[in-house]
Amino acid sequence: MGVKTSGFGPLRAKLRNLGPKADQTFEAVNRESGEEIVALAKVLVPEGETGRARSSIRGQSWEGTSYLVDFGPMARILEGDTEQRTTKDGKNRGMRKGTPFANPAIRGTYKKRMARYRKAVKGLLSDG
Repeated sequence: MGVKTSGFGPLRAKLRNLGPKADQTFEAVNRESGEEIVALAKVLVPEGETGRARSSIRGQSWEGTSYLVDFGPMARILEGDTEQRTTKDGKNRGMRKGTPFANPAIRGTYKKRMARYRKAVKGLLSDG
């Protein structure tokens, strides 16, 4: 028993012709989404005396259409609870209660990012 399909020829032709236009579109969409995550994470990050945690959060275009968000070297410590910490000299540095900021920024922008991607795909397929 076989399945009869119809209408795939025009769709295949559209998908073949997307190439560079799709790359440009997704690069812009990924950049916008990444910048949105960076902005929200900078608002949510707990701020210390130096302000280094906030200034270390940044994003950059990465390998074509991708966008890399770097939450900084302190993200692991700030996000999670820490146990008792001591220096090599044995001085007590205390415990720290975690203050999540990276995952809430990613989750908080999820619906908006997905809507942006859906709009981009629909635009590509309707223009193609």
